[in-house]
Amino acid sequence: MLPNNSVQCIVTSPPYNKLGLREGRQYKGQIIYDTYDDNMNEDEYQQWQCNLLNEINRVLTPNGSLFYNHKDRRYCKRDYPPENFILQSNLKLYQTIIWDRGYTANQNSGYFRPNLEKIFWLTKSSIDCLSLPKFYRNKLPECFKSSIWRIAPDRKHSHPAPFPQLLAAICIFAP
Repeated sequence: MLPNNSVQCIVTSPPYNKLGLREGRQYKGQIIYDTYDDNMNEDEYQQWQCNLLNEINRVLTPNGSLFYNHKDRRYCKRDYPPENFILQSNLKLYQTIIWDRGYTANQNSGYFRPNLEKIFWLTKSSIDCLSLPKFYRNKLPECFKSSIWRIAPDRKHSHPAPFPQLLAAICIFAP
């Protein structure tokens, strides 16, 4: 177990709970986990994620940051935005960043293709934006100084949902 107040920055993307295995389907690109079968009911999933966020809150330093990548999910013909459970956690939402992936295969023609994911910049405490250190932010390319980041997913990776190294680097340099 990590000690309290010991981590300055975390960049992560959790399983999205796509429910494919519960419904007995397997689709191309589906992620099969050894310890998680991606099929919690919605309330259970949201509570699990809220508990995870609260544990991250425990280990973040007082001025630490979490960059939490999560997209809206579809279940039973409804949209479930991650803000539903993020705002229930002990972390403070500092900013929402849009990750424009450029293209995503539409797995359901009943709604528009979801080409974006969200990156939630969360902090342990309410931080005055003037007090945030700006270590390397001024050295970032201009295209990453806005709240919309256009970064193509890494297609040369065996994982079906690779997290681009560039995206993680920008998050690390941002605070």
